Amino acid sequence: GFHVSVRENLNSWFGGDLDFSTNYGTEAGFNVNTQSIMYGPVFVYRKRSRVTPFGHVLLGAVRGSDGFAGISKSATKVGVAPGGGVDVKLSDMVSIRLVEADYMMTRFLGVRQDNIRVSAGIVLTFGKK
Repeated sequence: GFHVSVRENLNSWFGGDLDFSTNYGTEAGFNVNTQSIMYGPVFVYRKRSRVTPFGHVLLGAVRGSDGFAGISKSATKVGVAPGGGVDVKLSDMVSIRLVEADYMMTRFLGVRQDNIRVSAGIVLTFGKK
């Protein structure tokens, strides 16, 4: 899958994360495909010059396709994803996201799904707060 997010920093420790992801694979012989768009507050600890841990709580829409959690057709439900991660600054504009882990909760067909999403990647910074 892939994971893209956009963060707006309102000050040095608080902002908002807009998060897009798609995940796919096979589970118990079924194709599993989900897409999500979520938004929520993010809290950032910037006391160290290079290492920046953060935590957020995201809320939004999760679309499960045929085969996900036993659904026979695509459906869109509300999802919640508390989580966080750590960025390491390489330059004023580039950081490496060492890890981001989110506990994604959805509810399809009246049954709760609990999943962990783990990602890593490159962070590009435009402007400062």
